[in-house]
Amino acid sequence: MENLLGMLGIKECTSDFNKEFLLKDNDNFSDEEMKEMEKCMGENCIVSNKVWFNGKIKLIYITERYRTLASILNQLEKKSYVKCLLQMLQCQCKIVNSKKLEMRKLLLDKRYIFWDMESEQIKVIYLPLIDVDISEEDARCQLEDFLKWMVKSVTVLDSRTEKDLLSEITEKSITLNEMYENIFDIFNHSTKLGIDVTKKEKSYGKGEVPKQEKVRQLILQMQGSNQPVLFRVYKKEFVIGRSVRISDGVVSGNNKIGRQHCKIIFSENKYFLMDLNSKNGTFLNGKKISENMSQEIAENDII
Repeated sequence: MENLLGMLGIKECTSDFNKEFLLKDNDNFSDEEMKEMEKCMGENCIVSNKVWFNGKIKLIYITERYRTLASILNQLEKKSYVKCLLQMLQCQCKIVNSKKLEMRKLLLDKRYIFWDMESEQIKVIYLPLIDVDISEEDARCQLEDFLKWMVKSVTVLDSRTEKDLLSEITEKSITLNEMYENIFDIFNHSTKLGIDVTKKEKSYGKGEVPKQEKVRQLILQMQGSNQPVLFRVYKKEFVIGRSVRISDGVVSGNNKIGRQHCKIIFSENKYFLMDLNSKNGTFLNGKKISENMSQEIAENDII
């Protein structure tokens, strides 16, 4: 770990409660990346506090409320573990998709990744530095090793799921966004993540096998963006808006979108669209949705 900190150009300071790092070169600090980090990472980001210590910049991350991932990972129930792993991947995707942040500046070590027990959120430390002595290739290898540790360190996974996860993590030809989508699908197929399906009890005769119930899954594809953006609606209420902190599906770069603009509701195996009192309204196939009213959506509908 000392070698990694050295490559990042920082030195860890002794602290009883929080994580503190002293920069070797003050000119290597980036105010722009610090602001972008807080904006992009949302609730997964541990906010950095910049102070001066003996003429050097010290970065203080308030971590006393959280547990290190190393101390808590194997104690998580499967549902929480799935959230944890997916959020870890989401953090990487947010960094890559931001175009202003770099994955190699994330302090990717199990002692520096945290878990908020109350909100069930991954908390990471991103170092707002101008340059670090780590290549993108090395950063990807570090991520691969970290994710393999996350998979191999728990007992909540069956052998098939573990094998599938490790296969995705070690696949060099896919992007991080593709890795996230594939791992999401692995859990979605094995645990019906985010959708509660009530199975009706039925008596089966000898030799009869109950049919597997089909679980609906809604995928929204954004049109008109430079890169393909997919929203997988994995919750009973999925909020779409501009705010990274309070929206499940984030639409950035469009000032016509409200912080919490609308939401998708999953009920009785159907999906409904509801406007959240947005300034500009929500339209389904060109028709404005009335306030406080939900409208069922179907395949190929345009929101």
